[in-house]
Amino acid sequence: MKKYFLKSKGQFLKTSFALACAILVSIFLLTPLEKINANNLKKSTLENMGCTTGWRPVGNSCSCIANLCANYRTDRKYQFCGGMEIPTNEYRDVFTGFSVGCN
Repeated sequence: MKKYFLKSKGQFLKTSFALACAILVSIFLLTPLEKINANNLKKSTLENMGCTTGWRPVGNSCSCIANLCANYRTDRKYQFCGGMEIPTNEYRDVFTGFSVGCN
């Protein structure tokens, strides 16, 4: 085997360098592709399950000027899939009315 692949020290170094480059290129090219494929698979799986979205209240807040306060409810968006609630990073504030002082 040595006489076919390793005729000289220079050829051994060239072969080793070529193999190392091929391994590094494959690692750097395949890793992002795997992440893209994983995201596409996750997205299509959620779409195929017929998931719905909805908002759930997570807290209340108020903002006052003198004695007049505006009350707000903070909601968080959820995806409902197969009986599970999957929270997202999306929030909204809903105005609920005015009051005198915060409760």
